Amino acid sequence: MKRKLKFIIFSIALIVCICGILIFKLGKSSLPIIYPIEDIEIKSVEDGEYIGYVNNSLIKVKLAVSVLNGEIREIEILQHDNGLGKKAESIIADIIKNQSLKVDAVSSATYSSNSILKAIENALINSSREVEKK
Repeated sequence: MKRKLKFIIFSIALIVCICGILIFKLGKSSLPIIYPIEDIEIKSVEDGEYIGYVNNSLIKVKLAVSVLNGEIREIEILQHDNGLGKKAESIIADIIKNQSLKVDAVSSATYSSNSILKAIENALINSSREVEKK
């Protein structure tokens, strides 16, 4: 009887472990990542409005970046699917103030902050593909 009980307990523990590993593996593939962000030389970007996009698993960002006289004048968020990262949008003021992508992420909204930064970087790197020339 003891042997049968040990076998049942071992089998249940094994099933729980296997399920835990599967859930971890499947869940991990849908987690957002932290992208490396390059600091763009904004003064070298031609005047215009540029669209940037990032799909970072659960976080999607689409925005428009307006550049005039070698400065970022405006960043308009067109889409920000973010879960709890809405407050990351405040990072835009720091980017415009510093004229740099090397700014601190918004606390407790790191993934959304990083995704916004990456979308801006994508817009400025791809500035040769203008949406609207000003």
